[in-house]
Amino acid sequence: MTPGHRARLVQIFCQVYRDTGGNLEDAVEMVALADRDRGNSTRVRRPFQTAQVSRIIQAVCEDRGIKMAALLAKSRTTDLVEARFVAMRLLRELAGVSLTKIAGSLNLSDHTTVLNGLVEVERRPELVQAVNRIRARLLAAPQNDVVAA
Repeated sequence: MTPGHRARLVQIFCQVYRDTGGNLEDAVEMVALADRDRGNSTRVRRPFQTAQVSRIIQAVCEDRGIKMAALLAKSRTTDLVEARFVAMRLLRELAGVSLTKIAGSLNLSDHTTVLNGLVEVERRPELVQAVNRIRARLLAAPQNDVVAA
């Protein structure tokens, strides 16, 4: 690991830790994602984008009543799959994140998984309602505040 990469991971950790109100688990998860995407992390994971992605994922977890670690795990239980679908839509819509980067942020296999998830959200009214509810909360909350459940 180069000194520049190490400094970038520390910067991401500090930003996410602050933006999530001191949630150590979430900050560590985001650093792990950034480290996994090591080749692209310094180019595409700007502090603002990383904080915005973390904020959206955190809001989905709070709304759906799940932990971030569970959302990012490989489990295929219905509640986690639906939460990932909602997160995919919000990340694409609010943060403008590419399909490939969404897949990386949610620990998914590739961009086609995200594309299928986005289509699934459109087909299911209950998921569209969840997207609308979380979007409204995110847009109503100040940028640096943690979204309350």
